[in-house]
Amino acid sequence: MNKTQVEINLPDLVNNITEINTHNPYETKIIDMRNNCFGLGTFLVNTFAQNGFTYGLVTDLKEALSVRKYNQELPLIVSSELWEDEIYDAINNNLILMVSNLTYLKSLVLKNLKDDLAIHLFVDNGANWTGFANYQALSEAIGLINQNSHLLLTGICTEFTTYGFDDADYYHQVHNFLNTLEPLNTDGLLVYANEPLLYHPQMPKINGLKLDLAVFGLPQSFNDLNWRRAKKIAKLYPGEEFNNWDMPLKLAFALTAPVIGLKDVAAGTLIGRNYRVGEDIKIARIAIGHKDGVTKALKVVVINDKICDCLTDSLTEMVVKVDDSIAVGDKAYLISDFNNINSVLLNLKTNRYYLMSLLNNNLPRVYYQDDQAEEINY
Repeated sequence: MNKTQVEINLPDLVNNITEINTHNPYETKIIDMRNNCFGLGTFLVNTFAQNGFTYGLVTDLKEALSVRKYNQELPLIVSSELWEDEIYDAINNNLILMVSNLTYLKSLVLKNLKDDLAIHLFVDNGANWTGFANYQALSEAIGLINQNSHLLLTGICTEFTTYGFDDADYYHQVHNFLNTLEPLNTDGLLVYANEPLLYHPQMPKINGLKLDLAVFGLPQSFNDLNWRRAKKIAKLYPGEEFNNWDMPLKLAFALTAPVIGLKDVAAGTLIGRNYRVGEDIKIARIAIGHKDGVTKALKVVVINDKICDCLTDSLTEMVVKVDDSIAVGDKAYLISDFNNINSVLLNLKTNRYYLMSLLNNNLPRVYYQDDQAEEINY
Protein backbone atom coordinates (compact mmCIF):
# COMPACT_ATOMS: atom_id res chain seq x y z
CA MET A 1 0.00 0.00 0.00
CA ASN A 2 1.09 3.59 -0.57
CA LYS A 3 2.40 5.49 2.46
CA THR A 4 1.99 9.01 3.77
CA GLN A 5 5.18 10.74 2.69
CA VAL A 6 6.95 13.61 1.00
CA GLU A 7 8.26 12.56 -2.39
CA ILE A 8 11.22 14.39 -3.93
CA ASN A 9 11.98 13.91 -7.61
CA LEU A 10 15.74 14.39 -7.96
CA PRO A 11 15.83 14.54 -11.81
CA ASP A 12 13.20 17.32 -11.74
CA LEU A 13 15.25 19.17 -9.13
CA VAL A 14 18.37 18.93 -11.30
CA ASN A 15 16.42 20.07 -14.36
CA ASN A 16 15.20 23.12 -12.44
CA ILE A 17 18.75 24.00 -11.38
CA THR A 18 19.91 23.69 -15.00
CA GLU A 19 17.04 25.86 -16.25
CA ILE A 20 17.65 28.56 -13.64
CA ASN A 21 21.33 28.66 -14.56
CA THR A 22 20.42 29.76 -18.07
CA HIS A 23 19.31 33.05 -16.46
CA ASN A 24 21.76 33.22 -13.55
CA PRO A 25 24.72 35.51 -14.32
CA TYR A 26 26.38 35.16 -10.92
CA GLU A 27 29.59 33.20 -10.54
CA THR A 28 28.87 31.64 -7.13
CA LYS A 29 25.70 29.83 -6.09
CA ILE A 30 24.56 29.40 -2.50
CA ILE A 31 21.66 27.08 -1.67
CA ASP A 32 19.42 27.98 1.24
CA MET A 33 18.96 24.78 3.27
CA ARG A 34 17.40 26.30 6.36
CA ASN A 35 14.50 24.60 8.15
CA ASN A 36 15.63 21.15 7.02
CA CYS A 37 15.96 22.45 3.46
CA PHE A 38 12.41 23.89 3.58
CA GLY A 39 11.14 20.54 4.80
CA LEU A 40 12.60 18.56 1.91
CA GLY A 41 15.56 17.25 3.87
CA THR A 42 19.29 17.79 4.27
CA PHE A 43 19.90 14.61 2.24
CA LEU A 44 19.67 16.91 -0.80
CA VAL A 45 23.05 18.50 -0.06
CA ASN A 46 24.92 16.21 -2.45
CA THR A 47 22.49 16.91 -5.28
CA PHE A 48 23.25 20.61 -4.84
CA ALA A 49 27.00 20.09 -4.48
CA GLN A 50 27.10 17.98 -7.63
CA ASN A 51 25.19 20.59 -9.62
CA GLY A 52 27.28 23.69 -9.12
CA PHE A 53 26.40 25.00 -5.66
CA THR A 54 29.55 26.00 -3.81
CA TYR A 55 28.00 26.97 -0.46
CA GLY A 56 25.04 25.97 1.66
CA LEU A 57 23.15 28.16 4.14
CA VAL A 58 21.85 26.61 7.37
CA THR A 59 20.14 27.98 10.49
CA ASP A 60 22.29 26.77 13.37
CA LEU A 61 24.88 24.24 14.49
CA LYS A 62 22.36 21.42 14.84
CA GLU A 63 21.23 21.86 11.25
CA ALA A 64 24.83 22.14 10.05
CA LEU A 65 25.69 18.82 11.68
CA SER A 66 22.63 17.27 10.04
CA VAL A 67 24.00 18.33 6.66
CA ARG A 68 27.45 17.02 7.59
CA LYS A 69 26.00 13.49 7.91
CA TYR A 70 25.77 13.47 4.11
CA ASN A 71 28.50 15.87 2.99
CA GLN A 72 31.71 16.82 4.81
CA GLU A 73 33.13 19.18 2.20
CA LEU A 74 30.57 21.80 1.14
CA PRO A 75 31.22 25.03 3.07
CA LEU A 76 28.18 25.92 5.18
CA ILE A 77 27.14 29.41 6.24
CA VAL A 78 25.38 29.53 9.62
CA SER A 79 22.82 32.33 9.73
CA SER A 80 22.22 32.34 13.53
CA GLU A 81 24.61 33.39 16.25
CA LEU A 82 26.30 30.40 17.86
CA TRP A 83 26.73 29.92 21.59
CA GLU A 84 30.24 30.29 22.96
CA ASP A 85 30.73 26.54 23.38
CA GLU A 86 29.71 25.93 19.74
CA ILE A 87 32.41 28.03 18.11
CA TYR A 88 35.01 25.26 17.96
CA ASP A 89 32.41 22.89 16.52
CA ALA A 90 31.97 25.48 13.77
CA ILE A 91 35.70 25.60 13.12
CA ASN A 92 36.02 21.81 13.08
CA ASN A 93 33.11 21.39 10.66
CA ASN A 94 34.12 23.97 8.04
CA LEU A 95 31.35 26.38 9.01
CA ILE A 96 31.21 30.09 8.21
CA LEU A 97 29.52 32.40 10.72
CA MET A 98 27.15 35.09 9.48
CA VAL A 99 27.62 38.09 11.79
CA SER A 100 25.11 40.93 11.85
CA ASN A 101 26.10 43.12 14.82
CA LEU A 102 29.16 44.52 16.56
CA THR A 103 28.28 43.11 19.99
CA TYR A 104 28.49 39.53 18.76
CA LEU A 105 31.58 40.26 16.69
CA LYS A 106 33.35 41.73 19.73
CA SER A 107 32.53 38.58 21.71
CA LEU A 108 34.32 36.56 19.02
CA VAL A 109 37.33 38.87 19.19
CA LEU A 110 37.55 38.40 22.96
CA LYS A 111 37.75 34.63 22.57
CA ASN A 112 41.33 34.96 21.23
CA LEU A 113 40.83 32.00 18.93
CA LYS A 114 43.81 29.80 18.11
CA ASP A 115 42.26 28.51 14.89
CA ASP A 116 40.84 30.30 11.86
CA LEU A 117 37.13 31.16 11.79
CA ALA A 118 35.59 32.44 8.55
CA ILE A 119 33.01 35.24 8.80
CA HIS A 120 30.40 36.74 6.49
CA LEU A 121 29.04 40.15 7.46
CA PHE A 122 25.33 40.76 7.01
CA VAL A 123 24.27 44.23 5.82
CA ASP A 124 20.89 45.80 6.53
CA ASN A 125 19.45 46.71 3.13
CA GLY A 126 17.19 49.41 4.52
CA ALA A 127 14.29 47.12 5.36
CA ASN A 128 14.97 47.61 9.10
CA TRP A 129 15.48 43.89 9.63
CA THR A 130 18.94 43.23 11.00
CA GLY A 131 22.55 43.79 10.07
CA PHE A 132 25.11 46.58 9.71
CA ALA A 133 23.14 49.67 8.78
CA ASN A 134 25.70 51.69 6.81
CA TYR A 135 29.29 51.92 5.59
CA GLN A 136 30.56 53.28 8.92
CA ALA A 137 29.19 50.31 10.90
CA LEU A 138 30.39 47.83 8.30
CA SER A 139 33.82 49.45 8.19
CA GLU A 140 34.15 49.21 11.98
CA ALA A 141 33.30 45.52 11.82
CA ILE A 142 35.88 44.93 9.11
CA GLY A 143 38.46 46.75 11.22
CA LEU A 144 37.79 44.49 14.20
CA ILE A 145 38.17 41.39 12.02
CA ASN A 146 41.40 42.61 10.47
CA GLN A 147 42.90 43.15 13.93
CA ASN A 148 42.52 39.45 14.71
CA SER A 149 44.65 37.03 12.70
CA HIS A 150 42.25 34.12 13.25
CA LEU A 151 39.05 35.91 12.19
CA LEU A 152 38.83 35.80 8.41
CA LEU A 153 36.41 37.97 6.47
CA THR A 154 35.41 35.94 3.40
CA GLY A 155 32.03 37.39 2.46
CA ILE A 156 29.45 40.18 2.71
CA CYS A 157 25.75 39.61 2.15
CA THR A 158 22.23 40.95 2.49
CA GLU A 159 18.62 39.78 2.10
CA PHE A 160 16.21 41.62 -0.18
CA THR A 161 12.65 41.51 1.11
CA THR A 162 10.84 42.27 -2.14
CA TYR A 163 11.11 41.05 -5.72
CA GLY A 164 10.68 44.48 -7.27
CA PHE A 165 8.25 43.34 -9.93
CA ASP A 166 5.89 46.27 -9.67
CA ASP A 167 7.24 48.26 -6.72
CA ALA A 168 10.33 50.37 -6.13
CA ASP A 169 11.35 48.76 -2.83
CA TYR A 170 13.64 46.25 -4.53
CA TYR A 171 15.60 49.03 -6.22
CA HIS A 172 15.86 51.02 -2.99
CA GLN A 173 17.18 47.98 -1.13
CA VAL A 174 19.67 47.11 -3.87
CA HIS A 175 21.02 50.66 -3.97
CA ASN A 176 21.28 50.82 -0.18
CA PHE A 177 23.39 47.67 -0.29
CA LEU A 178 25.55 48.88 -3.19
CA ASN A 179 26.05 52.30 -1.61
CA THR A 180 27.23 50.63 1.59
CA LEU A 181 29.71 48.55 -0.41
CA GLU A 182 30.88 51.33 -2.73
CA PRO A 183 33.84 52.62 -0.64
CA LEU A 184 35.06 49.08 0.10
CA ASN A 185 37.55 46.99 -1.81
CA THR A 186 35.62 43.74 -2.14
CA ASP A 187 38.21 41.91 -4.26
CA GLY A 188 38.49 38.32 -3.10
CA LEU A 189 35.23 38.45 -1.13
CA LEU A 190 32.01 36.62 -1.84
CA VAL A 191 29.33 39.34 -2.12
CA TYR A 192 25.84 37.95 -2.42
CA ALA A 193 22.11 38.43 -1.94
CA ASN A 194 19.03 36.31 -2.41
CA GLU A 195 16.67 35.16 -5.14
CA PRO A 196 15.20 38.52 -6.27
CA LEU A 197 18.48 39.07 -8.12
CA LEU A 198 17.47 36.27 -10.46
CA TYR A 199 14.70 38.40 -11.97
CA HIS A 200 16.85 41.45 -12.70
CA PRO A 201 20.05 42.15 -14.67
CA GLN A 202 23.37 41.50 -12.95
CA MET A 203 24.33 44.03 -10.30
CA PRO A 204 27.86 45.45 -9.86
CA LYS A 205 30.03 44.26 -6.95
CA ILE A 206 27.72 41.26 -6.43
CA ASN A 207 29.20 37.91 -7.47
CA GLY A 208 26.97 35.40 -5.69
CA LEU A 209 23.30 34.42 -5.70
CA LYS A 210 21.48 32.60 -2.89
CA LEU A 211 18.67 30.44 -4.24
CA ASP A 212 15.81 28.83 -2.36
CA LEU A 213 12.36 27.77 -3.52
CA ALA A 214 12.79 28.39 -7.24
CA VAL A 215 15.00 25.30 -7.53
CA PHE A 216 12.12 23.21 -6.16
CA GLY A 217 9.74 24.60 -8.79
CA LEU A 218 8.24 27.38 -6.68
CA PRO A 219 9.43 30.63 -8.27
CA GLN A 220 7.79 33.90 -7.38
CA SER A 221 4.35 34.06 -9.01
CA PHE A 222 3.74 36.78 -11.58
CA ASN A 223 -0.03 36.28 -11.59
CA ASP A 224 -0.84 39.47 -9.73
CA LEU A 225 1.84 41.62 -11.35
CA ASN A 226 0.72 45.14 -12.22
CA TRP A 227 2.45 45.55 -15.57
CA ARG A 228 1.58 49.21 -15.95
CA ARG A 229 3.19 50.06 -12.62
CA ALA A 230 6.18 47.80 -13.37
CA LYS A 231 6.87 49.62 -16.65
CA LYS A 232 6.58 52.99 -14.94
CA ILE A 233 9.10 52.02 -12.26
CA ALA A 234 11.43 50.49 -14.86
CA LYS A 235 11.82 53.91 -16.47
CA LEU A 236 13.28 55.18 -13.21
CA TYR A 237 15.89 52.39 -13.13
CA PRO A 238 16.98 51.79 -16.73
CA GLY A 239 19.10 48.68 -17.12
CA GLU A 240 17.92 47.25 -13.79
CA GLU A 241 14.28 46.56 -14.60
CA PHE A 242 12.41 43.35 -13.83
CA ASN A 243 12.79 40.61 -16.46
CA ASN A 244 9.92 38.17 -16.77
CA TRP A 245 12.08 35.10 -17.34
CA ASP A 246 10.30 32.22 -19.02
CA MET A 247 11.48 29.36 -16.82
CA PRO A 248 9.53 26.10 -17.33
CA LEU A 249 10.20 24.73 -13.86
CA LYS A 250 8.67 21.56 -12.48
CA LEU A 251 7.45 21.13 -8.93
CA ALA A 252 10.14 18.76 -7.66
CA PHE A 253 8.21 17.36 -4.71
CA ALA A 254 4.79 16.06 -3.71
CA LEU A 255 2.94 15.42 -0.45
CA THR A 256 0.96 12.19 -0.72
CA ALA A 257 -1.12 9.91 1.48
CA PRO A 258 -3.06 6.67 0.88
CA VAL A 259 -6.78 6.08 0.91
CA ILE A 260 -7.35 3.85 3.95
CA GLY A 261 -11.12 3.47 3.94
CA LEU A 262 -14.29 3.99 1.88
CA LYS A 263 -17.89 4.37 2.98
CA ASP A 264 -21.31 5.24 1.55
CA VAL A 265 -22.92 7.98 3.60
CA ALA A 266 -26.60 8.94 3.60
CA ALA A 267 -27.87 12.50 3.38
CA GLY A 268 -28.14 14.18 6.77
CA THR A 269 -25.28 12.20 8.34
CA LEU A 270 -22.74 14.10 10.44
CA ILE A 271 -19.14 13.33 9.42
CA GLY A 272 -16.56 14.14 12.03
CA ARG A 273 -17.25 17.17 14.20
CA ASN A 274 -18.55 19.71 11.76
CA TYR A 275 -19.66 18.45 8.35
CA ARG A 276 -23.21 17.26 7.69
CA VAL A 277 -23.84 15.57 4.35
CA GLY A 278 -26.49 17.19 2.18
CA GLU A 279 -26.93 14.23 -0.17
CA ASP A 280 -26.05 10.56 -0.49
CA ILE A 281 -22.29 10.40 -1.19
CA LYS A 282 -19.23 8.17 -0.99
CA ILE A 283 -16.37 9.27 1.22
CA ALA A 284 -12.74 8.24 1.51
CA ARG A 285 -10.51 8.44 4.57
CA ILE A 286 -6.95 9.58 3.84
CA ALA A 287 -4.09 8.86 6.25
CA ILE A 288 -2.96 12.41 6.95
CA GLY A 289 -4.16 15.01 9.44
CA HIS A 290 -3.37 17.79 11.89
CA LYS A 291 -0.36 15.98 13.34
CA ASP A 292 1.20 16.14 9.89
CA GLY A 293 0.48 19.87 9.53
CA VAL A 294 -2.37 19.32 7.05
CA THR A 295 -6.02 20.35 7.33
CA LYS A 296 -9.14 20.53 5.17
CA ALA A 297 -8.12 24.11 4.33
CA LEU A 298 -6.49 22.55 1.26
CA LYS A 299 -10.09 22.27 -0.04
CA VAL A 300 -9.24 19.61 -2.64
CA VAL A 301 -6.93 16.64 -3.16
CA VAL A 302 -6.28 14.68 -6.36
CA ILE A 303 -6.81 10.92 -6.54
CA ASN A 304 -6.44 9.05 -9.84
CA ASP A 305 -6.50 12.39 -11.70
CA LYS A 306 -9.85 13.24 -10.09
CA ILE A 307 -10.35 16.38 -7.98
CA CYS A 308 -11.92 15.40 -4.65
CA ASP A 309 -13.39 17.90 -2.20
CA CYS A 310 -12.08 17.90 1.38
CA LEU A 311 -15.00 17.58 3.81
CA THR A 312 -13.54 17.32 7.31
CA ASP A 313 -10.36 16.38 9.15
CA SER A 314 -8.92 15.15 12.43
CA LEU A 315 -5.59 14.65 14.14
CA THR A 316 -4.71 11.66 11.96
CA GLU A 317 -7.06 11.62 8.96
CA MET A 318 -8.80 13.68 6.30
CA VAL A 319 -12.17 12.82 4.75
CA VAL A 320 -12.86 13.62 1.09
CA LYS A 321 -15.75 13.11 -1.30
CA VAL A 322 -15.05 10.47 -3.97
CA ASP A 323 -16.78 8.35 -6.61
CA ASP A 324 -16.83 4.61 -7.29
CA SER A 325 -13.54 4.72 -9.22
CA ILE A 326 -11.53 5.24 -6.02
CA ALA A 327 -10.19 2.22 -4.15
CA VAL A 328 -8.48 1.60 -0.82
CA GLY A 329 -4.73 1.95 -1.31
CA ASP A 330 -4.98 4.63 -4.01
CA LYS A 331 -2.60 7.55 -3.64
CA ALA A 332 -3.99 10.99 -2.80
CA TYR A 333 -1.93 14.00 -3.85
CA LEU A 334 -2.27 16.92 -1.44
CA ILE A 335 0.55 19.12 -2.77
CA SER A 336 1.85 18.33 -6.24
CA ASP A 337 1.86 19.43 -9.85
CA PHE A 338 -1.55 17.78 -10.18
CA ASN A 339 -3.07 20.15 -7.61
CA ASN A 340 -2.06 23.44 -9.33
CA ILE A 341 0.27 24.95 -6.78
CA ASN A 342 -1.09 28.48 -7.20
CA SER A 343 -4.56 27.18 -6.33
CA VAL A 344 -3.14 25.48 -3.22
CA LEU A 345 -1.60 28.78 -2.11
CA LEU A 346 -4.86 30.60 -2.80
CA ASN A 347 -6.92 28.07 -0.82
CA LEU A 348 -4.54 28.24 2.13
CA LYS A 349 -4.43 32.05 1.90
CA THR A 350 -0.67 31.94 2.30
CA ASN A 351 2.66 32.22 0.51
CA ARG A 352 5.03 29.58 -0.79
CA TYR A 353 7.37 29.82 2.22
CA TYR A 354 4.60 29.03 4.70
CA LEU A 355 3.41 26.23 2.43
CA MET A 356 6.76 24.50 2.92
CA SER A 357 6.34 24.65 6.70
CA LEU A 358 3.51 22.11 6.33
CA LEU A 359 6.14 19.48 5.53
CA ASN A 360 7.00 18.67 9.13
CA ASN A 361 9.30 15.95 10.35
CA ASN A 362 6.51 13.50 11.16
CA LEU A 363 6.64 12.52 7.50
CA PRO A 364 9.28 10.32 5.89
CA ARG A 365 11.04 11.74 2.85
CA VAL A 366 11.45 9.50 -0.18
CA TYR A 367 14.00 10.53 -2.82
CA TYR A 368 13.42 9.22 -6.33
CA GLN A 369 16.27 8.89 -8.83
CA ASP A 370 15.33 6.98 -11.98
CA ASP A 371 14.07 3.61 -10.69
CA GLN A 372 15.70 3.99 -7.28
CA ALA A 373 13.97 5.26 -4.15
CA GLU A 374 15.63 6.07 -0.81
CA GLU A 375 13.54 6.77 2.29
CA ILE A 376 14.87 8.90 5.13
CA ASN A 377 13.24 9.92 8.40
CA TYR A 378 14.41 13.16 10.02
